[in-house]
Amino acid sequence: MTLPLHGANPQFLYEAMNVKMPEKIIDFSVNTNPFAINDHFEMSDISTWISEYPDLNCTQLKKKYAEELAVKEGQLLFGNGASQCIFLLAEHFRGKAVGIIEPTFNEYRRACEAFQCTIHTWEINEENEWQVPLNEFESFLKEIDVLFLCNPNNPTGTIFSNVDEIIKLTEKYDVSLIIDEAFYDFCESGDMTSLHNIHQYEHLIILRSVTKMYNLAGARLGYIIAQEKLINELNKKLPTWSVNGIAQQLGLQAVERMDKEVLKTRKRINDERKRVCEKLGNAGFYTSSSVTNYYLLREWVSENAHSLLIYLLQNGAVVRHTENFAHLNGKYIRVAVKTKAENDFLLTLLEEWKNR
Repeated sequence: MTLPLHGANPQFLYEAMNVKMPEKIIDFSVNTNPFAINDHFEMSDISTWISEYPDLNCTQLKKKYAEELAVKEGQLLFGNGASQCIFLLAEHFRGKAVGIIEPTFNEYRRACEAFQCTIHTWEINEENEWQVPLNEFESFLKEIDVLFLCNPNNPTGTIFSNVDEIIKLTEKYDVSLIIDEAFYDFCESGDMTSLHNIHQYEHLIILRSVTKMYNLAGARLGYIIAQEKLINELNKKLPTWSVNGIAQQLGLQAVERMDKEVLKTRKRINDERKRVCEKLGNAGFYTSSSVTNYYLLREWVSENAHSLLIYLLQNGAVVRHTENFAHLNGKYIRVAVKTKAENDFLLTLLEEWKNR
């Protein structure tokens, strides 16, 4: 049985699981903003954006985001989604020893394997609350050249409490540290970012997605923040016109909505996550200590995970399987935080599952 590598496109999951797809489904495998934040985007000029060649240097994007993030324009590189940025970085570090803290987003491994990197893994788990013990981790850093760290982590939704210490250690051992902050702007606290360290540490690289918060997954827009020397090297490997005209224009509109819309969404998401996870805990389910817009869910009898996944699919709730997240082995499911009505639908299904 070959399961999809990512969430979304639920028909592929139904086919792989040999489950008939109901007429009505709610997709909890997609961890983008469930609220209609993109309704505020102006699209009247879309015919122009489509017909004209895009700015191959993303000049306006770099200018606007540099101002917003308090970095130099030369410290920014925009790509066709965060995934292209990941593959671009893997190509740059071709053949190097790469450390990956797992379970995490599986594109890091796929990209590094594509460019003949030697992969070293460090396992985190539920028992250690998905954290990295620094006293043991330091020896691991001596074996690698590059480290991928997802913060908040995907699929757990948790943050690394000692990320500043990890940054210092990677700098000490000349390890390039790639921190993927694709979901940082959903976090309850708006300062859960390592951007404040970008000017101080030579080997720090921050990766972000524009499309998660603004529900623009189809537009594909992500970016890298790093030292200018590295950005210049990456630009040499970047295909021409990687960022299409529609994505650039939507990215410009997104940066202008960072304050009001993000703050409003962040509160709604976090209020819902806390409410849902409390109810799930009372019902006898484990949920990870997430701070963002998704969480790991496990029934206390983890052997039931496959049956639970099928049950939810049969009843129209599409969740993210964890078969291809290293060390999780399908014992959990990842669930996105949706609207109150959608979350209540899932809670009802899970209550019925417990009482079956």
